[in-house]
Amino acid sequence: MEKIEINYSIPDQKSDITLETWLKFEKIATQEDIDPDFLQKKMLEIFCDLKYEVSSKMKQVEIDEILGYLNKVLGTKSELHQTFDFEGKKYGLIPDFDKNITAGELIDLDKYLEIKDYPRLLSILYRPITKEEAGLYQIEPYSATHTNFLNIRYDIFEGVIGFFFLLYRDCIAASLRCIPQLMKKMKVQDLALTEKVNSLLNGVDIPNFYSFFPMAMSSK
Repeated sequence: MEKIEINYSIPDQKSDITLETWLKFEKIATQEDIDPDFLQKKMLEIFCDLKYEVSSKMKQVEIDEILGYLNKVLGTKSELHQTFDFEGKKYGLIPDFDKNITAGELIDLDKYLEIKDYPRLLSILYRPITKEEAGLYQIEPYSATHTNFLNIRYDIFEGVIGFFFLLYRDCIAASLRCIPQLMKKMKVQDLALTEKVNSLLNGVDIPNFYSFFPMAMSSK
């Protein structure tokens, strides 16, 4: 029997995976009624560069070992990165996010979250550092231009997205609380609007984090 040499690589940690690679997998994994066997084949192909025509010739015990190790890597928790280096530049998260976020940044964050344009969302949250001293830093003002973060480490994205979503919900809630006061001040009576605001404040209609990022369950 002819011996077949098979070459592949398994990521040792989430920092070995790019956001672009993860998005390819997430697009498949979040499909309705996805076949588990098909999903496993796509995991091998996307994360380990193992095409099906190659993996189908491997022993099942080898496939199980690879998938077991890969699931262990994907199940690790990603930490929040305040700063990181990317393609020769140092980037920093918006300092004091909840206090310094601008209306323009929040509007664009909402827009890119809705359409799941994560690279652009990241490029709002993280911008080039212009000054750094004693652990503090300043970043470039937001100008609605975007860094292509598709090749960013996936752990950076996953680490910040949960942090962002919690603050994002707080920002929405703070804005909503102002509406009844404004309506009262302007002597506006709108029962439908009042009920809508109350439902949002109670979390009824605010999107759940996992409806946007279902695959992030693996990091819990």
